[in-house]
Amino acid sequence: MKKTHPKNPSKKKNTRGRILSVISIVLLIIFVLFFVFGGMQNSEKGKKNMKHEAKVMDLEFRIDGHLDFFDAKNDTITSILIEIAEDDYSREKGLMYRRNIPDTVGMLFVFPDEDYHSFWMKNTPSPLDILYVDGFGKIVRIYENTEPYSEESIPSGELAQYVVEVKGGFCSVHHITTNDRIEFVRFK
Repeated sequence: MKKTHPKNPSKKKNTRGRILSVISIVLLIIFVLFFVFGGMQNSEKGKKNMKHEAKVMDLEFRIDGHLDFFDAKNDTITSILIEIAEDDYSREKGLMYRRNIPDTVGMLFVFPDEDYHSFWMKNTPSPLDILYVDGFGKIVRIYENTEPYSEESIPSGELAQYVVEVKGGFCSVHHITTNDRIEFVRFK
C-alpha cells in the first residue's frame, strides 16, 4: 500500500499570492500606459496647456500696499490693493501661475530707474491689462487683455519705472487711459 501525503496548503497559497502579484503588476502597467499614451491630447496646444495647467495654482496675493488711479483732472478713478514686486526674482515671477485675479487687486512692479521694459505672458493663465508708468506716475502705455501663455514681447515703447498688472478688462471697465496717473502707498 502506497502512503500518500496530504498536499501542502501553504504551497498552494504561495502560488496564488504570486499569481495575484503578477496580475496586479500587469494591471498597474496597463493603467500607467493608458494614461501616458491614451489619456493625453494629441495636439501640441493641448499638451502645452496640460503642462501649464499642472503648474497653475490659486496663489494668495500678498497685500503690500494701496494704489490709486487718477484722471487728468486729478479725480480718483478707482483704487486697488497691490502686491509689490521690487526685486529681480519677484519681478520675474510676477503673476505667473495665478488663475484667479480679483478685480480689487493687482501687482506693482518697481524698477530702480526709468528704462525701456518688456514683459511677456509666459506661464500666466489669465489675461491681464499691463500698464507702463513713468517715474512721475503717468501711464505711458497700456496693453489690454493680453494673451495667456504667450511668449511674445510686450514692450513699454516709452521710458517706464513702474508697471501695473491687473485683471484683463480692468482698464476698459474703469476707463483708464494713457496720461492718467497712479499713486501708491506701502503698508509696511
